[in-house]
Amino acid sequence: FYLKALLKPFFALFFADSMAMCKSVRATRAEFEADVATVVPSQHVTKLLAELAQLRPDASGNVRWVPPPGLKYCAGGTALQNVQIQSPQYRSIKMCELRLLDEKAATILAANKSAHHWVVDLGSGPGAYCKGIVAEALRHCQSVTYTPLDTSPEAIDAATELYASDLPAAKILPHLGSWDDAMQTSFYKDLPQDTEITATFMGTTAGNFSDDYMVSFIDGFLSTWDKLPFPAKLVLWVDGAPSDLKPAQAIVDAYGCAEDGALDFHMMKMINASLDLDFPLDKLQWNVDYDTREEAIKMWMEAVDNFPVNHHGQQVTQIPKGSRIQTQMSRKFSDALLQSMAERAGANLVIHRTDDDFYKAAVFSREATAKRT
Repeated sequence: FYLKALLKPFFALFFADSMAMCKSVRATRAEFEADVATVVPSQHVTKLLAELAQLRPDASGNVRWVPPPGLKYCAGGTALQNVQIQSPQYRSIKMCELRLLDEKAATILAANKSAHHWVVDLGSGPGAYCKGIVAEALRHCQSVTYTPLDTSPEAIDAATELYASDLPAAKILPHLGSWDDAMQTSFYKDLPQDTEITATFMGTTAGNFSDDYMVSFIDGFLSTWDKLPFPAKLVLWVDGAPSDLKPAQAIVDAYGCAEDGALDFHMMKMINASLDLDFPLDKLQWNVDYDTREEAIKMWMEAVDNFPVNHHGQQVTQIPKGSRIQTQMSRKFSDALLQSMAERAGANLVIHRTDDDFYKAAVFSREATAKRT
């Protein structure tokens, strides 16, 4: 499925708004390098270049490559993401998430009116998705700490500013780094004795990873929390799989917006800048479609012509026409898949959903009786 008609808007939005936003960030070269280093550490550059050099056509004749997706949020990428969030198509998706928050925030949070509640926003981005959870915690608990956790300094700054302005009663404790950091018991120090922990993984981010990775992700957090004296739970916010109420085309329509394409073109610029490559953006076409076999929405850059990719003037690889560079993949979740993940992770599961089954909040823990709402 090719969105050729949207190609001009992609370039217009990318080359105009992207440059304006990057100027507003006013990042120095050193700041840019530090930003990129959180996504692609210097020791990984050689490995990525070798991976690129070894690409070969698959059975269908295409070369397929999945670059580090976190690069799209560097050097103005978070600002572009904020534009994407405001698009009508994307807002239709987020309205489902917000509706679920509005209708069931109290039951999702399930706060026991503890003296203190700590909300850890994993991969927070600008932090907008988690506001309903933090606001609900403030209504129930004597004190609330909000931790935006992200690898992007821009995202951390945006989230910190947002909560200081909109929810000043919450203590803000930002953390620049990986969510692996929150799988260490040392992350949870100096907490009041009467504390509850809720970690959220919002914005359908869970769909970007394999089942095996997500089972390990769930088990990693729950096993860490098993060692703590505090009740804790992990909430994955996910898109529901296609159903009679939610046809696959509705997913494509929701994600196939120009702003998503602009963000992916920005990622290609960041790939060029961080790895000193020269992918020609004018020979790439952005695409989106739903893969029924993998039950996932996929976005990719497709080469519209043959071209070489060079590193410091030396050719790394030759990209043939029709090759795909996967920029995003977001799987959609059935109840059966979520239950299977919970069983493999040794977790109890509570599933909250919108009435149209479009969006779900899956709560994993090891202390409550599993049930379905």
